[in-house]
Amino acid sequence: MSDPLDRRAVVETEPKPEDVRSLDERLYEFNVEATGIADGKLLALFLRDEDGAAVGGLYGWTWGETCYVRNLFVPANMRNQGHGSRLMRAVEAEAKARGCAQIVLETHDFQAPGFYRRLGFTITGRVEGYPRGHQYLTMVKRLPEPIRVRRARADEASLLGALCVRSKAHWGYDAEFMRASWRSLQIDPAAIDEGRVFVAVAVDAADRPLGVTTCALLGEDVDLVHLFVEPRALGRGVGRVLFAAALAWVRAQGRCRLLIASDPNAVGFYRRQGAVDAGTVPSEAVPGRDLPLLTYTVAGS
Repeated sequence: MSDPLDRRAVVETEPKPEDVRSLDERLYEFNVEATGIADGKLLALFLRDEDGAAVGGLYGWTWGETCYVRNLFVPANMRNQGHGSRLMRAVEAEAKARGCAQIVLETHDFQAPGFYRRLGFTITGRVEGYPRGHQYLTMVKRLPEPIRVRRARADEASLLGALCVRSKAHWGYDAEFMRASWRSLQIDPAAIDEGRVFVAVAVDAADRPLGVTTCALLGEDVDLVHLFVEPRALGRGVGRVLFAAALAWVRAQGRCRLLIASDPNAVGFYRRQGAVDAGTVPSEAVPGRDLPLLTYTVAGS
């Protein structure tokens, strides 16, 4: 029996729209089967003339917490009037409403990379020579996730402890180190009962924890026991929100200094928040290991 593809594989320069759509649908079906993610949804906004005909606009889709902008076009007679920016603001608002964490698009170097940079996109990939003498660019914009902070609930101790473990492991520590650190990464249910464990959550129906911080009184100071961010939420401002919650708790206790025994990988973060170096302290989890110590003086306490 001959291969039907051999008889039918004819190059078409003007393929039928329904055939192209069929390929898109079959590819999406495969992607859903492979990933289990079935929330794909098209997205389009159009610029129309006085007769209602589409003369420009934006087309793409959202899938798996990503918004993909396939096409953006503004006709020459409508450029430099803010239409492109309005289209992108609208698509960003819709992407956030659909729970997306990023917007992805492609553009050529002779098209609009400068425009997208001004909107907060960064170049993450380049294809040289497409077309000849030019570059094809992939650009991404991470979307800040709406975040609020609440007190941890009594039934969340183990869930939040697991979050701390994932966050710690993100730095590439080996299994032996993680076993030694495991106990120190758990959330004490008593601390939750005492109201000194705070959770950053996404502002959505799922109330998903994105990070956790725990504080404890230590003499006249406050010890920052935990501040961990879910790895997938890194770079979205979760740590800053949690640090602010910790400072608010310090003020509420009438204390003025926060002590931070930091993981070496997190020292830069705490310095950017305004903490200052104060030496080292022995690790309570791993014998023989010293940790950077930082302090933060809280104004208004």
